[in-house]
Amino acid sequence: MKNVSIYVKINLDTLRNGCYICFDDYQNKLENERGFNVEEFIKALRDQHAALNQQAAELRALDKGDEAVFSTVRANVYDICATVLGVQVKKGDIPGFSRMLDRFQNEWGAALEAAKRQDNAKKICVEETKLEALADVRAHFAELRCE
Repeated sequence: MKNVSIYVKINLDTLRNGCYICFDDYQNKLENERGFNVEEFIKALRDQHAALNQQAAELRALDKGDEAVFSTVRANVYDICATVLGVQVKKGDIPGFSRMLDRFQNEWGAALEAAKRQDNAKKICVEETKLEALADVRAHFAELRCE
């Protein structure tokens, strides 16, 4: 098998400097059947989590509490996804990560609908923020796995 280099930019409006993943000589890395580097993807999720937490701290320092809350919500979604993917790797069930993303989508979607029925504007914004971050993780996971 020959060496392959793939460069992917996770382009998120919340991350100032972009996050780059490079897969070189993927034979030597943890991978699934398509050459997807799980360790690098988990690292990118953790990096995004850290960057969003840093952004939240900066927003709090600027007395922008509401914006900081939403940055923290996004950070938590990336952290949850990194943790869940790590567990799925240990189980040897990487496709199980997609099922977990579906579960989160359903649960958070139901919470959004409940918030709308209650006309709870803050909860609506939080649930929409969670679903947007989840959609980003899902899109990059699918793109990197060639789904």
